[in-house]
Amino acid sequence: MIFCISSKFAETCFVNPFSLRNLNDLQWQDLLRLLRYNDMIATLAAIVDECDVQINSSYAQKHLQAASTYARRQEQQVLHEAYLLNSDLNEINVAPIFLKGAAYALAKDKNAFGRLMSDIDILVNKSSLPYVEKQLKKCGWHEKEISNYDDRYYRQWSHELPPFYHQRTGATLDVHHTLIPPITGKQLPVSDIVKKAKYADDLGYLCIEWRLIHCIIHFFYNEDYDKPFRDFWDIKCLVDKACKEERIESACSIAKEHGFKDELAFSLYLLEIKYNKPYYSNLALTLNISSWQKLFVKNILIHVVVLRHNLIDSKITKVCSFIMVVRGHLKKMPLKILLPHTCVKLWRMIVGSLLGQHHFD
Repeated sequence: MIFCISSKFAETCFVNPFSLRNLNDLQWQDLLRLLRYNDMIATLAAIVDECDVQINSSYAQKHLQAASTYARRQEQQVLHEAYLLNSDLNEINVAPIFLKGAAYALAKDKNAFGRLMSDIDILVNKSSLPYVEKQLKKCGWHEKEISNYDDRYYRQWSHELPPFYHQRTGATLDVHHTLIPPITGKQLPVSDIVKKAKYADDLGYLCIEWRLIHCIIHFFYNEDYDKPFRDFWDIKCLVDKACKEERIESACSIAKEHGFKDELAFSLYLLEIKYNKPYYSNLALTLNISSWQKLFVKNILIHVVVLRHNLIDSKITKVCSFIMVVRGHLKKMPLKILLPHTCVKLWRMIVGSLLGQHHFD
């Protein structure tokens, strides 16, 4: 099957939606197929609406409207759950700080409009975890069924508890006690992060600097690059907002202090290449990276940050994505732990496939 819409053209539509006006139904069919795979139809619909672009295709109008309606309903559900969750945890004097999608919605970030959210993420102090876990179970939240090995992994090495789901609503919850796995060796000032939090209707969320840095952490310390353009669009929108609010230099200072200077610089350098604006050049003295690091961005990262689909993925995108997956694993976990951990996971997967998924119960 041949796409009549390229990934590159689809990407430009997010910054120049007027190029959509004269697409025919066949072109829209391929564009929507590509965007659906990347969970970005509603994102484009929000941009089209914001820019008041007149779409001539009634076929496209119906799909954009349906995606927008679905995204709005999902956002309403997430915010409703957030209010209930905040109230439940306030009973034990814990004020959760909302992360990722819920935080973007509360802050009214550009990337929140049309963004699909699969779960709710909160940050609490590590010392309160036992009380939070007990209160959540009291209020109808249950741990998802995972193996004993995975449970130990979460509690010993991860930055969050095992995931929860709500018995009545089906919502999924991740409870973080920091923003990056402690096994990386990086220690973040959670108390300071909480103090700098912003509030909307008594719901706390990360300030713009930490929303940006957390987004960058999520992108570069990752083992999944199946929908990288969506994740990088989050970074772009947050960088744009930080620049507009004159907080980008503050974000740079925090990134340098806590060991994320290179990741922020990579992001800004790639933004400069893709959108032809001086994102990196304006901060080059603060976030200087080497020629080798620039080659990494221009020869690997740029091939990863694309709208993906198995019908149009190039070989170089697949290879570079694999490199980023390996890099993400190595950044997240020391090799002396990563190797035995990988062996255990492979062994359990093989045995489980042969003897049944409940063999290790």
